[in-house]
Amino acid sequence: LNLGFDRFIDKNDFIDPEYIGYFISDKSCYDKIIEELKNKEKEKFIFAVTIQNHGGYNSSRFNNDEMVQLGSELNTYTDAREYLTLIQKADQALESLLHILKKRRASNNSIFGDHQPYLDEEFYEKLYGHSLKELSSEEEEKRYMTPYLILVKL
Repeated sequence: LNLGFDRFIDKNDFIDPEYIGYFISDKSCYDKIIEELKNKEKEKFIFAVTIQNHGGYNSSRFNNDEMVQLGSELNTYTDAREYLTLIQKADQALESLLHILKKRRASNNSIFGDHQPYLDEEFYEKLYGHSLKELSSEEEEKRYMTPYLILVKL
């Protein structure tokens, strides 16, 4: 099947990547993108899919003291704490990548999430203040929305 790509890069193309749990970190993925961009032989289209933040989220990727703290009422939801710790690390890695992309003469970048995490339903009910069965249509829609970021530099 020819999808028009010159190359497909997978985990076997990474040299000593950082892992967070079972998955290659976003930082290692972004380092690979930067490595690819340094080869200036032609314009590049890079479609990268990160996996660091995928669950399950009770996998003990972090020690308790390494995880985001949510306050006494929500801190017992270790799945949410692990997910949010992964998001924090993803944000740090993204900031690094964007800093380097900012220096490039021209680039167009789109960053998006493909789905919300599956976390303990009780956690969501605490956030909404009521049962998930009682969500308004607006609240239900927000549960499935994912953010995106589009950066254009000419």
